Amino acid sequence: MQDADFCLFIFSCEKRLVVGKHLSEGKDLVDWLENEDILIRLPVNEADILLGYLVGSGYSLEADKGQLYLYDEGNSSQEETDIDQVVDKVCDTNYTLIQHTAEQLAHAEFHEDTTELESTLMALYLDEIKLDQIFDRTKYRKGNRNISFIAVNGEIKSDVKGR
Repeated sequence: MQDADFCLFIFSCEKRLVVGKHLSEGKDLVDWLENEDILIRLPVNEADILLGYLVGSGYSLEADKGQLYLYDEGNSSQEETDIDQVVDKVCDTNYTLIQHTAEQLAHAEFHEDTTELESTLMALYLDEIKLDQIFDRTKYRKGNRNISFIAVNGEIKSDVKGR
């Protein structure tokens, strides 16, 4: 990697300076996931959607030594995260935007042109379909499926039984 591929960000825990890679494009995120052997696989277009929502919400994604960091541009803070948490955050953001846009559309005056709001809402719904597909690959969805399986069949797997 070239030095230009790295940016500097502060990690407040232990008051140490960490040099990490700014993941600004979907390809950067896909490459990082593959290099770190993270089990979730994303095509570049899905990674672009995730990063687009983060940037649109005032966040960026950084990576250093196998760890992802979510950087809040608004208050210059960051926290450790993982790809599953990033996907969950983006899904929540999409849901909030759908609710907000639908509310604006519902409260629009009769004479108002709502074409832009309708287009925005349609784009958000299309993103929701893609984000649901991504979410299905996270530990959260996998965990929910296991819980459902246990509840439906009335049995508890041996690795969960003693807990």
